[in-house]
Amino acid sequence: MRKLAKHLVAHAAAVIAPLRPTQARAMVAELDHIESASDAFDFALGCVVAAYSQRMSVLAALAFSARLGTALAASLFGLLHIFQPWSNVALKMRLLADPGFTACGTRCESWVRIVGDLPLSHWLWQQGVMAAFGALHLVAAVLLLRGSIGRLAWTSMMVAVLALAMPAFGGGGITFPAIYILLIAMMLALGHGLAKLEHWNFTRR
Repeated sequence: MRKLAKHLVAHAAAVIAPLRPTQARAMVAELDHIESASDAFDFALGCVVAAYSQRMSVLAALAFSARLGTALAASLFGLLHIFQPWSNVALKMRLLADPGFTACGTRCESWVRIVGDLPLSHWLWQQGVMAAFGALHLVAAVLLLRGSIGRLAWTSMMVAVLALAMPAFGGGGITFPAIYILLIAMMLALGHGLAKLEHWNFTRR
């Protein structure tokens, strides 16, 4: 029962931490001073109820919905960047083994020609960069959903640095880096705005 109480308090602390980090830490610290397992369990249940009662409201629900929707979109964006470039690598390897391979016929003629003209190292490099972008967006999605705005800011900076480095390493022009920076900046701004909104909604009651 003591272990379950610890899990419940940890969950309650995670729920309320984005708005009241001091109170979240106090919950965890208080549990360590409760000797009785049954009292600890009762305290843990009270923490969970208190945490959700403080977070729940129509405005909070809307803010969470916006946070969840954005996080899901960022996750899909990240997964696309991790898996999609492998098609170029796979096609290049197939062309190296069979130069006459035509993929999907005339519909893919330009794609096959572009992939065939560039070396395998180019597509492997592209896959590595895209996978890094994808992984960072997945991390950003998790941080946004958890309300960890400080860490989200650091992740956004990493995305921006990687995007700015792309042209220097032969990654094309500035269009795609600008798009990546704009998207992650919008995500950070949304996360910061939602955190402020949730904090205001919490303190006004």
